[in-house]
Amino acid sequence: MKNSRLDKLRKKRVDVELPDWVNSGNKMTRKLYDATIELVKELKTQIKDGVSKDLKFTDRTLVNAHIAKKAGVSDTNFRKDRQPGLLKFIKEQNEILVDMWKLDGGHPADGRRMSKPELEVAKTTLQKEVKDLENKKYREFFRELIDSQVIMEQSSLAERYTALQADYNTAQETIANLRLVQQQLMKQLNEASK
Repeated sequence: MKNSRLDKLRKKRVDVELPDWVNSGNKMTRKLYDATIELVKELKTQIKDGVSKDLKFTDRTLVNAHIAKKAGVSDTNFRKDRQPGLLKFIKEQNEILVDMWKLDGGHPADGRRMSKPELEVAKTTLQKEVKDLENKKYREFFRELIDSQVIMEQSSLAERYTALQADYNTAQETIANLRLVQQQLMKQLNEASK
């Protein structure tokens, strides 16, 4: 009897329905998705608590490197060809976080004009954010460039391998023919010497 009462009182485990791209993905996709969800919850809490007012843009939004660090993996796992669904999800979540930040009074100078020192501070902060974003774009560009170079090198090596394999097969065939001719000549020489 006691067990049945306890069973009624226990909270039933709620299964969270995962997006299709997570279910159809590999373990890495699931790991990155879970880390993303955890970071989204943390950032939303920070925004609601007002902690995010003094944070940089990259500290109040999802950044691939932060997600990778949270998941304990390399940030090279964030490629369009490997994780298209996750990257789209991150972009959507970032838009939500930015909207929350704007609505939650993320700007300390709202409602009044900023003084010259405040404008200078805001200007340097924004310049730093722009520079950080430019560096991020450069890193992504060069990573994609390196990846494309590696793919091109792999395809040229594969072509070279098939050509060498064909040359090797031809050489093996020629050697077999020469051995056969040698055996025939040896037989003729032995028959002529008898």
